[in-house]
Amino acid sequence: MPLFTIMHIYEVPAKNQYEATDELMTARKHNYDKVYLKKVLVRDAEELKPFRHKVNVFAPKEPKKPARWGTIFKRQLTGTW
Repeated sequence: MPLFTIMHIYEVPAKNQYEATDELMTARKHNYDKVYLKKVLVRDAEELKPFRHKVNVFAPKEPKKPARWGTIFKRQLTGTW
């Protein structure tokens, strides 16, 4: 049986992200979230698989070399990082 990925995009007017989240959760609780529904995207799950391997939180990272004292001094003088 084929698998599909379904994404719902909502637009909620609010002053900030927290108010928007609260409003959307209230709307979902009282079954009027379709008022804010902007679009629904349906994709084949196989279509998205090649992109999923790019995000790996647990991948080992190579440590950066520590900055030398001259670089640190120059950054402090110029204010650039």
